[in-house]
Amino acid sequence: MKERVKFVLEWEKRWDAGEGVVNVSELCREFGVSRDAGHRLIARYCRSGRDVAAVAERSRRPHTTPMKVDERVEELVAAARKAHPTWGPKRLRKLLRDRCDVPIPAPSTVGEILKRRGLTLPRRRRVRSKWSSEPFASVDAPNVTWCADFKGQFRMLDGRVCYPLTIIDAHTRFLVRCEVLLEPNGAEVMRVSIQRFKSTGCRRRFAPTTGLPL
Repeated sequence: MKERVKFVLEWEKRWDAGEGVVNVSELCREFGVSRDAGHRLIARYCRSGRDVAAVAERSRRPHTTPMKVDERVEELVAAARKAHPTWGPKRLRKLLRDRCDVPIPAPSTVGEILKRRGLTLPRRRRVRSKWSSEPFASVDAPNVTWCADFKGQFRMLDGRVCYPLTIIDAHTRFLVRCEVLLEPNGAEVMRVSIQRFKSTGCRRRFAPTTGLPL
């Protein structure tokens, strides 16, 4: 603020001394400001009747916020969330659109309202283990040891849950087989393993990492 006041007062001094002629570019270089900024300060100073208070820092907040959500809508969103604490923004928005006669904002805005009002918790970051291409310490050649493991499960379009069984070579990490099973039990693992052994031969060691007896 002090530098702004000094700038306009120096401009006024040179204006009066030079009978209305001031080299604004030179003045801006002396104060280390751009010419656009200098001309804006001078214009504000002159419009105010040469009041130094006119060059004070102005608020950058917009005068109007046409996209601001109405307080009534925010209250409806908060009430719906409290009634259904496990529902997400999309489901809450559909509920409000079906029951209310006021425009309901997009799911992303509904999520922001919930976050702003403390009605949601930040999502936990998943800890991912680093992928390794190195063989196990006890394996010194390919096709010596194979490892079997279930890599999670997911629901199919028909509603049934399937369990992907993977068999990899412990040395090369090559995926030998991936079989989708409906039941994650030892009998199914044995069936898939025997089928693979019949086509490629048995390994010296077969290490199941599923905890199932083989």
